[in-house]
Amino acid sequence: MTHFGIICPVSAGHLNPMTTLGYELIRRGHRVTVFNFIDAKDKTLESGLEFCPIAEQEIPAGTVAEQLKKMG
Repeated sequence: MTHFGIICPVSAGHLNPMTTLGYELIRRGHRVTVFNFIDAKDKTLESGLEFCPIAEQEIPAGTVAEQLKKMG
């Protein structure tokens, strides 16, 4: 069993395919951890993957959503 780590942007266009890939890897008997900002935690855990937060103090919850809103 291999332990895979996934790092990707939090936006849905990146996170959704990566969690799908992670789910398939788990289905095949591997272990998968997503390393990301706290805003990705709920989606990651809902997908059945492990989650390890990064930059919690620098990028607190809600920061990414606010930045994506500005970009839109």
